[in-house]
Amino acid sequence: MPVAPTYQPAWQKKVLRREGAFVWPDPDEPEPPLVPVPDESPLPARSPHVWALRVDTVLGYGRPGYDPVCHARVFEAPPLHDDEAAPPPVVVLGGFHRAPGPALQQRGQKAAAAAQARFAPDGRRLRFALVYPGASRYHGAADAPVEVRELMFTERQRRGAWEARRRRRRAQRETRRGTTAAGLAETTVHGVTRHVLPPHPVDTDDWVFGGDHQGGALTVEVPEAHRDAVVGVAPDWGWSRPAAVWVPALLGETELSVWPAHHYTPEHVASAADAAYAAGRHDAVERHRAQESRFIDAFTDPNPGSVVVPDSVHLTPDELRSYRAGDT
Repeated sequence: MPVAPTYQPAWQKKVLRREGAFVWPDPDEPEPPLVPVPDESPLPARSPHVWALRVDTVLGYGRPGYDPVCHARVFEAPPLHDDEAAPPPVVVLGGFHRAPGPALQQRGQKAAAAAQARFAPDGRRLRFALVYPGASRYHGAADAPVEVRELMFTERQRRGAWEARRRRRRAQRETRRGTTAAGLAETTVHGVTRHVLPPHPVDTDDWVFGGDHQGGALTVEVPEAHRDAVVGVAPDWGWSRPAAVWVPALLGETELSVWPAHHYTPEHVASAADAAYAAGRHDAVERHRAQESRFIDAFTDPNPGSVVVPDSVHLTPDELRSYRAGDT
């Protein structure tokens, strides 16, 4: 099998692919542009469909070691008439209480990409919503101690097989390597400590979403059977126990379960297997952030009297601070 060089013209790529060689595309060649998404049909005041909960699980999204998990619930409804198509499934995403890493609303594109790949890999359109149970005092919800907002996107794209394979190969190579070029040795009176900046995992998502934005807060109604679960007065109110609400525009008369903020964790709302998976992802985020912080602190703010010798200076202190903030 011939060894594939870094870049070849298109005709050479075809020849090498036919011979079974793997060819890396031009690193300067941009990915195909995202496909514009048609405008979402506006939600009615009250959905006429009969929705049913089909999936209730923990969803891992983004990059392991950087992003945690979220709570994903998928609702589906049959068409109203035989000659009509069924409405797009509704995916309700919720960020768990005190989950490490970036907040879910900051990573909506990644969460939607993971949901699309898991729940509708055939490319069916999904309608997304974010739920903030028990966190309404920070978002200004006035109907109940919970807030629901529609999450919309302007672009989406399924990565081609070639691009997906290239990224998987790169991820495997980075995993085998297990190191990064950024490292330093910190010498103190107690000895020498080596710090290594962990590399960013490669994005291997099959789907890419762009242009995420949230709609206004949807009207929420509390059924009579669950009104005794509301404690306090807005905005300092919450739930005293697990309850349920109606989101008429999104789910009609179908109830959406909610929990007190401190109980909205994988251990309380998910199965034992999902809770164990979430714990593993969250532990990886905390380990990664701790390793990252130790390196950045040693490089940008060393202890008095210590001597820091970097392997090679690839990043400035400002770039490292941006790295910790997730800007790179």
